[in-house]
Amino acid sequence: MIKPPNDTLSHGQWNRSFVHVTDLMPTILQLAEATYPAQFKDKAVRQPIGKSLLPVLTGTAQEIHSASEGMGWELFERRAFIRGKWKILRLPAPFSTGQWQLFDLEKDPGEMTDISSEFPAIRDSLISNWLQYAKANDVFDHRGHYDSLFSNSLVRDH
Repeated sequence: MIKPPNDTLSHGQWNRSFVHVTDLMPTILQLAEATYPAQFKDKAVRQPIGKSLLPVLTGTAQEIHSASEGMGWELFERRAFIRGKWKILRLPAPFSTGQWQLFDLEKDPGEMTDISSEFPAIRDSLISNWLQYAKANDVFDHRGHYDSLFSNSLVRDH
């Protein structure tokens, strides 16, 4: 069983470091003292992209993802990439504009004000990072398919 070190665990304190749902599998594997298979039926298995949360949970580290690292995600054409205090987000109408938006999470944690026109180089850099993430993780480009399905579902009579 993995136990926290004696004097490093800070009870009752907030940790505002970035974690992601992809960090759960590596955490569970470490707790179970198990490994993820490298192959199945002679074919390589894509490895989890997250990191174990145990160093943060046990108090031996303040973060598992450094501010310079980035993390991307996508679900039904809703896309995002976060690096440090910056986040780009692309949501379809009616949730948003359907375009990439940029947010400074330190000043605007509620993601209320798109500042991409003020920082186009940062937005473009993060879009490039998201495209690299998508390529490395075989994210399929639905080319607006889910956006159109969702929009059509809003105008139909139910």
